[in-house]
Amino acid sequence: MTATRFCLLLGLAACAGCIPTAPSTGDGQKAAAAPQAANAGDGPAPLAAPRNRAGDKERSKKKPAAAPDPDGSEPAPAKETDVPTLIAQLKDADADARLGAASDLAALGPRAKAAVPALIAALKDESEDVRPWAALALGAIGPDARAAVPALTGILKDKDADSTLRTDCASALGGIGPDAKAAVPALTAAFKDTDPDVSDVRYASAGALVGMGVQTQAAMKVLIDGAQQGEHQSAYDAIAAAGPAAKDAVPALIALIKDDNAPDRTGPAGALGGIGPDAKAAVPALTHMLDPGNSGQDRDAAAMALGKIGPAAKPALPILLEMAKDDNIDGPGPSAAQAVKKIDPAAAKKAGIP
Repeated sequence: MTATRFCLLLGLAACAGCIPTAPSTGDGQKAAAAPQAANAGDGPAPLAAPRNRAGDKERSKKKPAAAPDPDGSEPAPAKETDVPTLIAQLKDADADARLGAASDLAALGPRAKAAVPALIAALKDESEDVRPWAALALGAIGPDARAAVPALTGILKDKDADSTLRTDCASALGGIGPDAKAAVPALTAAFKDTDPDVSDVRYASAGALVGMGVQTQAAMKVLIDGAQQGEHQSAYDAIAAAGPAAKDAVPALIALIKDDNAPDRTGPAGALGGIGPDAKAAVPALTHMLDPGNSGQDRDAAAMALGKIGPAAKPALPILLEMAKDDNIDGPGPSAAQAVKKIDPAAAKKAGIP
C-alpha cells in the first residue's frame, strides 16, 4: 500500500504542494525516510509539515521518501480502506514504517478518524520523527480528533518538549478548530512567549487562535510582526493555515512580495494563497512575481497563490497561460497550468490544459 501526503500548511497549512510519501515495499515495510523539503506547495491547509524551522535545534527532520512501486509505476495514494492496516503499522518495530503510516494517515485527513486513538498513542513514540507526524495527522483529521486535545495541549504546555513537536501540536489544535477551545489558555500563553528559541511555537499558536476566532487582534499582530521580519516561515505557515480569518495580514504580505530585494518571497506568496479569495488585492503584486526575470521558485509560488485566490486573479491569465506551455516538471509551468484551471476552467479547456 502506498500514499501521498498533502503539504499540510498551520498546523495545518501551510503550506503549498503535495509531497508523496514512501510506498510500501514488497514486504509491507515503508521505504527509508528522507530529509524534509523546505518548500511549501499547493495543497490544502491546514498543516505545515515537520521540518527544520527557524527556532528549532539543529537536527534533521524526516519525511517519508517518494519512490516508485516495484513495477516502476507511481505509488497510489492511501485509501480509507487502508486505515486498519496503517493503524497496525503505527506499532511496527521499524521507525520508518511507523513514520510512513502516520504520514499516510495525515494525507487521508478526516477519512482517518478511526486512527485517532492510535495517533494519540503515537505522540509518545520513541522516534522524534514519528511524533510530529502523529500530531499533524490529528490536526488533518480535524474536529473528529477532538479526543486528542488533552494530549496535544499537554505537549504544548511542556516547555521541555521538543520545540518542533510543540509547534506541530499547536498547529494540530488549530486544525481541530473550535472543538479545541479547551486549549485556548495554553495557546494564549504560548503566543505570548517571546523567547526566540520557541518563535515557531509562538506563531503556530497565534495562527490556531486566529483560526478559532479567539484573541484575534493580538494574535494577528504577532503573525504580522513575524512575517514582516521576513525570516520566519512558520509565521507564513500559520497565516496560511488560518485562511480567510487572517485577511488583515494581506497589506503586510503584499509589501513583502513587492520587495524585489527580499531574501524570500515564496513564504509571503504562500500565505496569501492560504488566505484565498480575500487576498485578491495581492493579484497585481503576485502577477509581477510571474515575470520571467524572477526566480523559478518565486514564479512557482506566485502561480500557486493566484490559483488559490481563484477567479479574482483573472488579470494574471495571459502570463499564466504562457507559462503553462512549459511542461518541464521542475519548472513553474505545471503550477501555472493548475492555476489557470482554478481561475478560469473555460480558458484552461480552450488552451488544451488537461
